[in-house]
Amino acid sequence: MQAVNLLIDSQIAEPGLLPTSPAYGPDSVAVPQPMPLRKHQTFAIILAMQRSGTSLLTVELSRHPCISMQSELFVQGSWNPKLQKQVVEVFFGTRVSDVQMLVLPNITQDILKKSRQAVEEGAAVQGFNWKLNQDFIPCWHTWLGDWAAHHGVRLIWVQRINLLRRIFSNHANKQTGVAVTTNKSQAKTVGSVQISMNTSNILKELAKDELNIKAVKAILADARRKGVQVQTVYYENMTESLDVVRRFLLQNSSCTSRGRAALKQRSGYSKIHAAKLKYLVRNWEQLRKTLRHTSWEWMLST
Repeated sequence: MQAVNLLIDSQIAEPGLLPTSPAYGPDSVAVPQPMPLRKHQTFAIILAMQRSGTSLLTVELSRHPCISMQSELFVQGSWNPKLQKQVVEVFFGTRVSDVQMLVLPNITQDILKKSRQAVEEGAAVQGFNWKLNQDFIPCWHTWLGDWAAHHGVRLIWVQRINLLRRIFSNHANKQTGVAVTTNKSQAKTVGSVQISMNTSNILKELAKDELNIKAVKAILADARRKGVQVQTVYYENMTESLDVVRRFLLQNSSCTSRGRAALKQRSGYSKIHAAKLKYLVRNWEQLRKTLRHTSWEWMLST
């Protein structure tokens, strides 16, 4: 497993309480006391690699009045498994000691507040996004696996079948600076920009993705052995899977009459890159030649 861990980029902080440092910005604030754990509260974690459609999934799941799914808890700052455990316990309300001593990035603080508010307003299911490159694997093996089993956490693994499209989306995000948008006009404008792919590293990137998926599948098998409920969702049919995922989260939860209410109206995300890759990649011929006669060549066709 150590070899697999080396494939995942991450920043590791020194052990101990989260430090007050310039990395967290001048507006970082202390964490408030978590509210007491509600009886029969259901916990969930959405696990995925970057650029796998979790923004859409989070918004759509949260349209249900009993579900509150938040964005990436560890998207900013430097973390290690010990610190992440403390913040996860604060998020789910299972930790009540020493929380005043934690100082967190603003975005993490905001997510904690939003989740707490949603629970206070009656959400029976609460969860957040955890990206694979945010130390999920070391956390699972050091504390998260047993913790998830003990607290009945439900794990949703979101995977892109076409890994080339995921890598392209990551390149596009870095080059355009736009990851998601609810503005159709902006989506059309950004989506019309052709993206240059780094073909010298593309085979290594694809191989790395496959190894990471293999590591995740081993974790999912371990989760099932521990009694953790697991649901896999594929990016390519995410919209069609929404009802299945909602049922997965709501089954045996404390959601009652609110569960029969209409879904909330929220601004949906507009797909930025809907065209085939050959129309989106500036150095298309170079990419095509690089992938010719490899196991990933089929990914060029979408």
